[in-house]
Amino acid sequence: MMMKISIIKLLIILLIIFSLGSCNDAIFYKITVEPPLVDPLIGGSPTNFVEYNNKLYVASGRKIFSYGKNEESGNNEWSEWIILDSFVLNLAVAGDSFYALYLSSNSGKIRRYYNGGNSSEEVNLSGNVQSIHALDNFLFVSVRNSNNNIYKFYYKEEGAADFNEISLEKTNSGPLDCMIKGVAFDITHYYLCTDYGIFCIDKSVPDFSSYSILAENYSLTGITNLNSDCVAAIAKNGRLCEISSAVISKEVSFGDSHYATGALAVWRNEGTPTLLLVGRGEEYYSSTSSYSNGYLEIALDTTGRILDGAAFIEPGKTQPTSIDDYDRYSPSLGKKLIYYIIQTPASIDENMTMFASTSKSGLWSYRDHGEGITWNAEQ
Repeated sequence: MMMKISIIKLLIILLIIFSLGSCNDAIFYKITVEPPLVDPLIGGSPTNFVEYNNKLYVASGRKIFSYGKNEESGNNEWSEWIILDSFVLNLAVAGDSFYALYLSSNSGKIRRYYNGGNSSEEVNLSGNVQSIHALDNFLFVSVRNSNNNIYKFYYKEEGAADFNEISLEKTNSGPLDCMIKGVAFDITHYYLCTDYGIFCIDKSVPDFSSYSILAENYSLTGITNLNSDCVAAIAKNGRLCEISSAVISKEVSFGDSHYATGALAVWRNEGTPTLLLVGRGEEYYSSTSSYSNGYLEIALDTTGRILDGAAFIEPGKTQPTSIDDYDRYSPSLGKKLIYYIIQTPASIDENMTMFASTSKSGLWSYRDHGEGITWNAEQ
């Protein structure tokens, strides 16, 4: 009997040793394929991306950068465009106007650039501006009352002299205590995404007074267009909603403990919408120690809507996918928290390069950085 117990103990010990060895091998392998760290050309925590005058723009710190064809070299390159006096919070483009939200004396202010960016002016809107977003020719703004944390929403159509207030209320009593986190649209509605829910504004009503509310109390973090008829919004717990004509038509969830950062982007394969990329974060690990941050992919159908029965999948683990090699992605961008991601339109960059704004690790890109095509800090 004693001999049997000893053999069982020995087998357990050997199993533990084998398991630890396998685990270490996996860790060492991740280290061997991890791309060498480089200093990012654009550091810090870059803002969202916008398109303006056939170039891509992003900001970090006080600087706004543009990405496009360099006439002398013929290459697509990043360059400094404008340096503001204070920290830039986010960007928006409505019609022919480029807007930058920046911090001034602990309050958010807006500066408008026009005439191809050669002229600029301060936007006359009182209050502490928290966010700016644009759709078509409309600029949408969240303004917070610093005394009681209550928000008001405003909009202005390109060419109009003044802003108009959007009179929105929650379905329960009390004023709004949330800001706009993103905007999208379809044929019938504009969608204003907030922590509280999605305000679906009827486009046929000129004063935006007719609206409904979807995804109440979902704690939403982002929204984007899938196509001209459909949008997708993501909740912090990884609950993805497909919306069309102010109706939730489909829902898919992460199904684990990860949270959604709010980064959303449609990835196109040879011009065809193929995947939706969704930023995620690990609840229990830092952005520098976890291998499960980065983004997930979910398949789209031929119309650009979420494919029936599709589930979230790690990049590079199945086809189609936005990258070539999961093992090289995992220890690089897979370790970073990302809050914005974009695939550059072919009209700006024929290679349709992907860029990601990381938390505190600067701007990253998916291209050949000298060690093959992989995610690394943009140089």
